[in-house]
Amino acid sequence: MTQNAILPKNRAPNTLSVCMIVKDEENHLGDCLKSVQSFADQIVVVDTGSTDGTVKIADSYGATVVQSDWRNDFSYSRNISLDHATSRWILWLDADDRVPPAEVEKFKKLKTAPPDRAFYMKIRNVRPGGFGEQWFQLRMFPNHPKVRFERKVHEQIGFAVKRLGLTIFKVDVRIDHVGYEHPEMHRKKALRNREILLTDLSHYRDDPTYVSSLGDSYFITEEFDEAIKWYKEVLNIPQSQHKQPDIYRQIPTSIALSYQRMDDFPNALDWVEKSLATQPEKLDSMFIGAEIKEKMGDLLGAIEFYERIVQAPRIHTTYATNHEGLKAKALVCLGKIYKELNRTDQAERVYRSCMKKYPSVLNAYSELGELLLKQGKFQEAIELFNRSLEFFRGGDIKTYLGLARGLISMGKFQEAVKVLEEGRQFFPNQLAGKTINQTGKIGTI
Repeated sequence: MTQNAILPKNRAPNTLSVCMIVKDEENHLGDCLKSVQSFADQIVVVDTGSTDGTVKIADSYGATVVQSDWRNDFSYSRNISLDHATSRWILWLDADDRVPPAEVEKFKKLKTAPPDRAFYMKIRNVRPGGFGEQWFQLRMFPNHPKVRFERKVHEQIGFAVKRLGLTIFKVDVRIDHVGYEHPEMHRKKALRNREILLTDLSHYRDDPTYVSSLGDSYFITEEFDEAIKWYKEVLNIPQSQHKQPDIYRQIPTSIALSYQRMDDFPNALDWVEKSLATQPEKLDSMFIGAEIKEKMGDLLGAIEFYERIVQAPRIHTTYATNHEGLKAKALVCLGKIYKELNRTDQAERVYRSCMKKYPSVLNAYSELGELLLKQGKFQEAIELFNRSLEFFRGGDIKTYLGLARGLISMGKFQEAVKVLEEGRQFFPNQLAGKTINQTGKIGTI
């Protein structure tokens, strides 16, 4: 297919429009626009009724600001932003997205690509410790009037891209997502989305993404029986596996997690095994299995799952998974189980492995420090606790108590008192009244 068959002739080559919809995003929008200003040739912001300083911020970055009413239809609003785009390429963002500085040159290069393609990019939720879910999402595509978002909620651009015959590429380009919602706000949005989904359900009964979104809305509101019902509906949709393979493969994990939240461990494990039968390296399924085995007292079964997680390769799909976070958690959990089983050497091995691979995981330092204290390795334990505090002052209470105990064991009582005093600033309730008694141990006044 030639470029002219795809792209209208009035789009300047090597240009890109960043298109967004916003409402009351003054806390996020500025940082988002700052991150794209060096490669965006146009910024289009559709405001759906902000009452804060959102519009003023958009104006300050030279954005084309379009005022629109909110119609409970995300595609309607997003398509307004596309209607005002004038560049050859379009990149859609949300206000809490950020383009990291290291990715800017990649976007500049993508602008020079032939306009017969569209690009999936890595989206990463930025969470404490450097972890967060990652997935691929279709974010950049040519500016063509037939490429428009579809569906009122959980809007999709991919259907139009495929109908137009564009070649789809997954590229090593990352966008960070930094916004996190209070659980109650998350719940309210789930209820809002559910109302929209149910209203349009008759048109999308055979759509795996749509039906699974209904299941997700019930999961968020902790109505797990209903969530499981809708998740199972996805499996019964004709050709579901071929229509949306990533969604289809995620459903057994979602069902397992729902049963786990209901404390129905046998059913949860059954769905974990169904998931792993077709996807033996699926980390989130393995982690559910590990947690359940550990709760049921099957520590050897838990170890088997955790070890598999540590060794599994990283696989990214269009479904969000916190790969590195799960691997780090698995190492910490392994260490705790090995300690419980008095397998000290193995516990030390996995804690050290965790510190090497994931140096910001504070639990590894405090847990290994406690292990070394019991072995009489006071100086090494003290060094570990101090390294933990170098990463994050006020990290966890175990660090302060462990460091104080280590210093006491070395006869450094005044230093131990200062450690407890500092810890009390961050953990006033837990360390209230804690002091060093006459026997040289930490006690309560």
